[in-house]
Amino acid sequence: MNTYEVKVTSEDTSKTVTYTFKINKKTLSSNSSLSKLVVNGQEIKLSTDTNRYQVSVNFSTKKVDIEAVPSDETAKILDFTDNKASFNFYESSKEYKIKVQSQSGEMTTYVVVVSRRAEADTTLKSLTIKNVDLEFDSEVFEYKIRVLKNVSKLDITAVANNSKATVKLTNPTLKVGENTVKIEVSNDGNTQEYVILVTKLDEDDKTLANLKSLSIEDYKIDFSPNKYEYDLKIGDVNYLVIDAVPKLEDAEVEITGNLDLEDGSIIKIKVSYEDESINVYKINIYKEGGSVIRRTKTSKKAIGITMIGIIIAMFSMLVVEIREKKKIKNMNDTDEIKPETQVSKKRRKVIENIDDIDII
Repeated sequence: MNTYEVKVTSEDTSKTVTYTFKINKKTLSSNSSLSKLVVNGQEIKLSTDTNRYQVSVNFSTKKVDIEAVPSDETAKILDFTDNKASFNFYESSKEYKIKVQSQSGEMTTYVVVVSRRAEADTTLKSLTIKNVDLEFDSEVFEYKIRVLKNVSKLDITAVANNSKATVKLTNPTLKVGENTVKIEVSNDGNTQEYVILVTKLDEDDKTLANLKSLSIEDYKIDFSPNKYEYDLKIGDVNYLVIDAVPKLEDAEVEITGNLDLEDGSIIKIKVSYEDESINVYKINIYKEGGSVIRRTKTSKKAIGITMIGIIIAMFSMLVVEIREKKKIKNMNDTDEIKPETQVSKKRRKVIENIDDIDII
């Protein structure tokens, strides 16, 4: 406080008036400290002992936003607008200086060191879908699957590699045709998306396990996808080279009975899709020179009838031979040799006829 007096006297000095001025001189503030400092939403706890601070941000950060509030309202932050400023951030670590100027002109500089944290893991450890044989790889982010027409929704279990990560599933009700299912993994500001492209089939379940083509090396087969049994006559081979291609690429094909082939063998080609649709194609094998009797429940009866026929034929041959011997004996008595030659040819003809018998 300062006091000044001013006396004013009249010209004739008969009167004097005193004026008093009291002037309070305020000192300009020298406070250049901060009361608040926020970096990318993180408020830093300030201390009077230091003007240097460190802050870490997530790996995907590309911009640093700083808000600095002076302790004295008369102070100002240089190069800031309304106490705020934004900076590009592409480095792994960078220093940012905050200059605070007091009313009296004194300056204090704060330093904030912003460091980028290591990249957060946003991959899945496992991904399973009920009734779907999915070959999962954490580094593969798109999959294509087919489901039967009776599947309305996928039953998915997804587990993240990092326990801090969150997993968000977008799993819509499936419609016939193309569908997209998304699995989003988020961790420390980073996000990774897994996509499953689902084709819902609109077909009869039985046809899903059909073959698209069937071919056998060195043999011709009249193949039709909806024909499940075939007869094939083969040569003297022990196995066949079979190429069976399923209608759906995800279907499994299993061939059995294709070793040590013999007359009457049955080769089975099993086609299965999603363990719900299964078809079995059969190839009945007949070998050249063998009987064409199938190995069925009536085979033994047929063989028995054939054997009886053979025995009757052999018995008939024996009777004929006995009769011929009697004729020969009679001819010998008359010294006629020519008929014997004729009988020999006739007997040989009978034997040839028996050898030519076809068993059906």
